[in-house]
Parts: sequence; structure tokens; C-alpha cells
Amino acid sequence: MPAAIRFLHAADLHLEGAFRGLADAPTAVRDRLLEAPFLAAQRVFETALAENVDFVLLCGDVLRPRDAGPRALKLLQKHFDRLGAAGVRIFWVGGAVDPPGSWPETLPLPEHVTVLPGERVGVESFSTREGGFVRLIGRSGDGQPVKREAFERMAGKPGGKGDEAIIVAAHGPLASDPPPETHIAYWALGGAHRRATPVRGRVAVHDSGTTQARSFAETGQHGVTLVTLDGVSKPQLKFLPVDDVRVFGETLELAPTLTRRELRRHIDDRMSAQAATAGNRLCVARWRLSASPDLAPALRRHHLTDQLLTELRQAFNRGDTKVWTAEVALHAPRQMPADWREEDSFRGDFLRSMAERKLSELLAGRRGLIAAEAESDQTESASAAEGDEFAHLPADVRRLIQRRMSSHPRDLKRNAALLGADLLSGDADYSHAAPLTHATGYQEAAS
Repeated sequence: MPAAIRFLHAADLHLEGAFRGLADAPTAVRDRLLEAPFLAAQRVFETALAENVDFVLLCGDVLRPRDAGPRALKLLQKHFDRLGAAGVRIFWVGGAVDPPGSWPETLPLPEHVTVLPGERVGVESFSTREGGFVRLIGRSGDGQPVKREAFERMAGKPGGKGDEAIIVAAHGPLASDPPPETHIAYWALGGAHRRATPVRGRVAVHDSGTTQARSFAETGQHGVTLVTLDGVSKPQLKFLPVDDVRVFGETLELAPTLTRRELRRHIDDRMSAQAATAGNRLCVARWRLSASPDLAPALRRHHLTDQLLTELRQAFNRGDTKVWTAEVALHAPRQMPADWREEDSFRGDFLRSMAERKLSELLAGRRGLIAAEAESDQTESASAAEGDEFAHLPADVRRLIQRRMSSHPRDLKRNAALLGADLLSGDADYSHAAPLTHATGYQEAAS
């Protein structure tokens, strides 16, 4: 029986980037977010040593050296040396941010760290400490779909060593699935940021995902993959988490009969469940409240999302939960009850008037407001351009106006109607939403 081969597959460490979009987080949360990519990277290498692997595959986007700074470079140097001292080789496939040659020449990589080329497919053949034989075929890339053919040509047929394990390493998704009969046992990929195994059988195609979430597009656990190839059974893949901050987002369906106490209890239960699975990690949450067209105006009028956000953040600050809430948002069809337009009231008159107004009139009014606002903030003049109605404004102000003018013009009429209808409605119009908008019991539920 051939010797088993164990290696660690990691990708997308992105030491040059931290979590985006949480500028209003408290200092302790921001510090944890800034530290998270470095802690995750450290755990990658500590995991390799703890699992006694034969080698490590880094499948791209480890860091952009010029943006990551000296701390990131020193961290990698330190752990590269630790693995080298333990006899663990490192193979690095460059990605979009770390192509071959991007590592500073003044900090030469140690001999046991091999960067795969980008202009061609590279091949590394070596034996493991336990007597296994590996042929690693790799090529750095920029995240574009990876074509199989060049790698398969290099794989060919196994050489004189019938127990040789053939592994491909690349950055980007496979352009097409490999055939079921192939000499390549494992395709190690990077770039997707989400752990995925599009092909699993006698041959495995796997992207280990990023090691640390940096946005709400990267929810859930993140880590590395421990791969075992024994030459007999199919590749064995084991996920090992290394992230230090975990993000999640949930949508809650709101019914008019739901009370504030029940809503808060449900959120607290979900936060407790997430925190329990996260261990000592910080959790960051985003809540979406889904409401019907009849219910949504009442929730907007009573600022339910703002109140919930304040309460949940206070609970975090008190130490009642390990979950920091980044956002509470209302998701509802942007429409209102149909009978409002037909009623004999100021609100009905307004909605009928809005229905008759042309979108061009509203856009003209918005142009005037934006121009007045921008001109009041900018007193410097600029040379006029013929045919430009904002030519008297500085160039940067003109660009600001054009951006605002171009954003969602088709929604302007509908949003203006919704805002006006909300302002012209009374509490009696929203009495059906009292269980959710009534605050009694809310503070008790939060304590």
C-alpha cells in the first residue's frame, strides 16, 4: 500500500484587507476586525504543524505585498521559517493580488517556499517524509477560469512510481469538470472565497475558500482543508476553521400578530445559537425584517429598525451577547395599500397628484435641490463648459451631481409617493401593527 500523503490547502488569506463597511463599530470591534486576518493566517500555519502535514498549498491571494505592510510580511516570514524548521515545504500559487515576482526582492523567500510560475505550467516532483511520491502541477493565475488541458498534458501517465500522487494547484475556477478517468487525484483551487467542492469522487476538485470573512457576502465559517491521499480510496477532505470573526445575516418574516417581545426573543435566540457555534470568536450580524405592504409603513413610521439596532448594540455593550449587530433593515415591497389612492383625504389627493406627475418634473426638481446643496458647500468657481447646465460648478461637484442624478431615477417617483403617504398618515391607519410597534415589554425582553 502506498504511503498516505497529508497536506494543508489554504487560499485567499488577503492580509492586505480587513472587514469593510463597519465604520460605526466601537473601537473594540474595529480592533478585532483589523486583527482577524492576521490571527487567521497565524492559525493556518499552526494548524499545519499541529496536523503534521507533509506540505502546504497556498492557492493565491495570500497578500498584496505593497498594501499589506511590514507586519504581514514579517508574519509570513516567521511562519515560513517555523514550517521549514519542521521539514514542511510550502508551494505558493500566485493569484490576482500576489502574482509571481510581487514578493519584495529585499526579503528573499526561504528555499523550502516554492512560487509556481504564471507564464507556464510548473511541475514539482518530490517525496514526503513517510516515503510518498508527489507530482505537483501548478500555475499562478488571476482568478479567470482555469483550462484543464495544459495541466492534464503535464500529468500524462504516471511514471515509474505507480504510487505517485498527482496534484494540480491553481487560482480560479475550473472551466470544465475533469473526466472521471484521470491520473490527477486532487485539484486545489483558490479565488472563490467560499468553500466549495464542485467535483468529489475518485478525483476531487476543491476550493478551500477564504480564511477570514471580510464582508457580509462571506457569511459562515472559514478556514483551511486538510487533504489525505492514500492512493486507494477517494481523497479525504477535512475542514478546519481558522477564522477569528464570523459574520451572518438572517431574514425574519414579520406577521402583524407578532409582538415586540416575541421578535426580540427570536433575535436573541438566533444570536445565542450563532455565538454557541462560534466559540471565542466575535460574531457580526445583519438582520433583515421582511414585512407585507400593509405592515411595512407602520414599521417605518415607528422607526422599528432604529430602535432594534439601538437595543441590540446596547446588549453587546453590556456584555449580554458576543454578537455585534451591524445593521437592522426593513425589506418590504415598495408599495402601499391600493385603497389609499381612492380615499377622500389629503393623502388620497397627494397620491393621485403623484400618479399624474411626470417623472421628468420630479427629476428637474431633484436637479435643482442637488445643485443648490452642492453650490452652497462649494464657493470656488470653474470655467464654464458649453451645453453643461452645471458648468459654473467645480468639476468634482459636477461629478457628484451627475452621480446622484443617475442613481435609481425610476424609483424616484415611487419613493416620493411612499414618503408623502407616510407623512400624511395617522396612527389610526397603522393600528393593525400595534403588537410590533408598541414598546411595552420590549425593554424587559432585552434584559
